[in-house]
Amino acid sequence: ATTDEASRLATKLIETCRKYGQVGSQLSDQERSEIESLADALSPFSDDCPARETLTGQHELVYSASPSASSGKLGPFTGSVTQSFLDETSFINRVELFGGLAKVELNAERKIVDDTKIKVFFKRTDFFLFGKEVKSGEVKGAGMWDYRFSGLVELNGERILLRVIDTPSLFVIIQREECR
Repeated sequence: ATTDEASRLATKLIETCRKYGQVGSQLSDQERSEIESLADALSPFSDDCPARETLTGQHELVYSASPSASSGKLGPFTGSVTQSFLDETSFINRVELFGGLAKVELNAERKIVDDTKIKVFFKRTDFFLFGKEVKSGEVKGAGMWDYRFSGLVELNGERILLRVIDTPSLFVIIQREECR
């Protein structure tokens, strides 16, 4: 259930993440702590059973505390990061650099563990330059999404789906209405 307080906290969280930048590993301890505190304050307002909600369409990364490329950081460059949900289990984490001239796609599958957790299994990574696949390879590995918050919130007059997840690194991800 969306409340004015949830929307106020969500707006503050998203604005703070955007002010500091999406790559949390480059922030000061104080900046990361501020984002963590806002995420903690928002968590009591989460929808019930967030891991069981259907995910569709494209979602965009606002912030990641992860030091890995999942934050969009590839060497000295930072790209835009999206998640595209293909069906009930399959999705793609995508990092685009230079307006999409270079792209890395991590194909993965997800399985609900309980009301707040999703197990993620990484399958394949594809690399693209100028729209052409230049390399593809199978990857092994898994991770866990542990939801702190999920819900529809009001952001500057627009209703968005906000997901705040620990992997264990904190991720803040939004889905705009037109991307559902």
